[in-house]
Amino acid sequence: MMRVSLPRRFSCLLAVILTLFSFTFQANAGVRIKMVGDLEPARHFLVTTQIYNAGLEQLYSEPLDSGFLTSGESRNITVLAVKPLFYDHVSTDAIHPAYYIESARSDAAPHLLRTVVLPILRPQSWRHLLDSGEPPKGRGGSSIPGLVNHHFYVFLSVYLPAFDRARIKEDLRQYLPLLRELAAFAHRERRYKESAVAVTPGQGPIPLPPQEGAGESQALEHYRRELDARLDEITSWLALEQGKRASMHDWMDHFQKADYVYREMMTDADRTRLLQWLDRSLEGAAEQTLLWTNPTSGLRYTANLTGQIGGDLGGGLSVDLTVDLNPILGVKNDQRYLKRSYSNFYRNAEGMWKMK
Repeated sequence: MMRVSLPRRFSCLLAVILTLFSFTFQANAGVRIKMVGDLEPARHFLVTTQIYNAGLEQLYSEPLDSGFLTSGESRNITVLAVKPLFYDHVSTDAIHPAYYIESARSDAAPHLLRTVVLPILRPQSWRHLLDSGEPPKGRGGSSIPGLVNHHFYVFLSVYLPAFDRARIKEDLRQYLPLLRELAAFAHRERRYKESAVAVTPGQGPIPLPPQEGAGESQALEHYRRELDARLDEITSWLALEQGKRASMHDWMDHFQKADYVYREMMTDADRTRLLQWLDRSLEGAAEQTLLWTNPTSGLRYTANLTGQIGGDLGGGLSVDLTVDLNPILGVKNDQRYLKRSYSNFYRNAEGMWKMK
């Protein structure tokens, strides 16, 4: 029977203890965020957390975590590593259609032996702000149309896609009266009164610089036009069933790529229509532009023939393809919902069209 020396046994035991000790800290190391406990129940706040690193001229953010929390809930986020030479701070934002965006930050760096506990998130409800006339924290002197416009933008571009993909069962249309009231407030008022409270970095848009006369008026009117258009978009989005909205968010992430449009967005009927047009085009018997709308999805397609091509794959055609989501939302020519892409189609020896 082989005997293990005492020093070697001690070394093995020490290695096991250190390993367990390390795992314990790894499980707890990172960032801890918490919502205050006196918010309205069943309100789902999208909480996004990011690390900011210093660049040559500005800070750069790296997404760390994104998820939904309700009143009183907390979350521990594991951080495997930071960039010590470039690390600046970690911050989190709590977003909800009925609340002004709330931010918290810490300059402490999370690592193996330390969990950074961020200040408790205490979002302010727009209902309270409207009734009291108070500005959001740190927003004294800010442009009211600018803040409302930014709130609508964040709802459309950040909150709604995450909410729909998470399949949260809550009817967001309940907030439309409040959003309309916010829009009316932004048309009625210009600025909040100045406040001695310092602006929290990263919280909302940059306030309008103090200006007089036409320059400021033009900026305010610009914000008001944008927020009106965004409110119309919000209304149109919320008129759709959640599953439809989730599909549209996915489409908008990829619809600048022709192969995605062809394989994931088009139906068999759409592809058949397009390929039959290519057959006629190769024979010189088709129109230069093919335009159609899918009656089920509501997507509008435009295909333009840009020329014939050759190569190892045989003869083919070059096509630019535009897909348009505007008809689904009832808006016109909004470039965010319209994308053009370019593709080549080749017909192989069996007469089948292949996209490249």
